[in-house]
Amino acid sequence: MTAEPSDLKARDEAKRDGRISPAERWRQYQDLVAWMARQPNAPPCTPAACKAEERRKLAELAAWQAAQGAKASESGPSTLADG
Repeated sequence: MTAEPSDLKARDEAKRDGRISPAERWRQYQDLVAWMARQPNAPPCTPAACKAEERRKLAELAAWQAAQGAKASESGPSTLADG
């Protein structure tokens, strides 16, 4: 027999709540956030930063596709033509 997912979640939450008080859990969360802020290479997670990353990746993809197209045209027609 398997327990329902909601039962499993409730049991896990009860175990967690019995081990760590809400105040301690909040302190740990604050410590985690502070640690993440101290990391030197943590990229900003803002809509503007995500769009900039998207533009960079699309430019890389376009350059790669252009290079692949140039290689294909240099090698002549495909040998796998309408077979």
